[in-house]
Amino acid sequence: MAGVGAGRVAVAPAVGQHGTVTVTRDLGLDQRYQGSVEVASGEVDVDLEHYLNASEQLPSVLACEVILDREGKVLRAAGLLCQTFPDGDTAELEQLRGVLAAGNLADLLRHDRSCREIIGFSLGGEAFDDMGASPLYFRCGCGPERARQIVSTLGAADIEALADEQPQTEVRCEYCGAVYALDSAALRALAAEIRRGRS
Repeated sequence: MAGVGAGRVAVAPAVGQHGTVTVTRDLGLDQRYQGSVEVASGEVDVDLEHYLNASEQLPSVLACEVILDREGKVLRAAGLLCQTFPDGDTAELEQLRGVLAAGNLADLLRHDRSCREIIGFSLGGEAFDDMGASPLYFRCGCGPERARQIVSTLGAADIEALADEQPQTEVRCEYCGAVYALDSAALRALAAEIRRGRS
């Protein structure tokens, strides 16, 4: 397992070096996929790489680096994830792991680089096909309809009891923290909808 690269700002003292890494994936199915492994180092990328290799058994190399300016603000940041296909040759991954452990990604980021240059670095300068770029953003799949679906799992009788107990019920998304409120009228309408669906 790769350690912290040379000159890297360690986050393990703040994050902790003992515990469990749990990854939850919402694949749009009825149930979410969840896997857990023991913390390997306390460095986020090292522990996620450990999770991919141990829990999902997908040969992976993951490195993330952040370059700070003199005021401690983020100047540049990049992450590099390389994986093989199932049963693929892992020799190149092991070679890349050694390069990244030496802190070369941080060295690369000390100057302004394009994504293509970083990918080229990860592949040791070999030619590659650019499959395109997409913007990076946080998006949560929650919303009012999702909140109704979650409440509907309680069943009509329990939903009606909620409507009688309090003027509104809140559903909080465990991912982004957004809160969705259903008032008593909405709860009673949901309960009636469930009963109609069963008749």
